[in-house]
Amino acid sequence: MILTRDSDLKAGEPIQVVAITTSIQEALLPYWVPVPYQWPTHPETGLCNPSVAKCNWIREIPERRIIKSLGDMPDDEFEKILDWFDRLESNANFDDWI
Repeated sequence: MILTRDSDLKAGEPIQVVAITTSIQEALLPYWVPVPYQWPTHPETGLCNPSVAKCNWIREIPERRIIKSLGDMPDDEFEKILDWFDRLESNANFDDWI
């Protein structure tokens, strides 16, 4: 999922993304945010399986790697994801980055 807000996107600059995955352990880590899904596809997110945004799995990618949009994250979940990322990034002692 793209973390960079539309207003902060600049042509040619890397885009920050967070991994959304269906690889979920029995106990969720506090910084893994469950995201909306439904079968056959969620009307906003486009997801059809239980998934989490792993806020400790962040990358910067070039714009050319983005092929298409599968959906949008509802504002509440988007804000939770951003909040967790900000908290982890500002914690000098956090070392569980993937």
